[in-house]
Amino acid sequence: MTADLSIRTHSPGDRKYAIGAGNANVDDGIWLKKAFFLQLMSYELLAGIDCEFDMDQNREMIILSRNGKKFLKANMQSDAGRKAIAIFFDDLLDAQLHGSAKMVHLNDGAFTDSQEALISLGGSASLASFGNLTLVKPDPRRFRLNIIFETSKPFEEEELIGKRIAVGDVRLDVTDSVVRCAAINVDPETAERGPDYLTTME
Repeated sequence: MTADLSIRTHSPGDRKYAIGAGNANVDDGIWLKKAFFLQLMSYELLAGIDCEFDMDQNREMIILSRNGKKFLKANMQSDAGRKAIAIFFDDLLDAQLHGSAKMVHLNDGAFTDSQEALISLGGSASLASFGNLTLVKPDPRRFRLNIIFETSKPFEEEELIGKRIAVGDVRLDVTDSVVRCAAINVDPETAERGPDYLTTME
């Protein structure tokens, strides 16, 4: 296993946007579970797209690219921009969805696995241990970590559960271990689904 941890916090703009996977219930201002949205565990082709954000008080831009080739730059605050983003992912997934993709946003909260906004952290030694056990490159993108700590032994970060830690001027409450999903089976370099590594982590 890897000892990814949930942390209770909130950062402006963090997971404010999500892309619906074709379900009619998806709309602006409505929090739903991740199954309603595009997610790596279900659509491995998403790993083949690099995503950057350019966000300030006046604009919230997304840039989609791969290996330096830019596919789309769009304003997530505009209807036209969100529509262009949705069309991009419809084309990428080529009719894999049950309906049309739709980009939506929340004014309060975040599109996380729970309605409470959380981020995750992991230790460098835990990532290295996963790589040694699975014989794959210990790429942190498999685990969608927000923060990576330099650690000397695997799962050392579990000792932080129940504590408050400081990251610069920010104070974070470490609440629990994260239950991983099948997204870890997707190679972030090739966007291909590999063996099931969940049993390795048990």
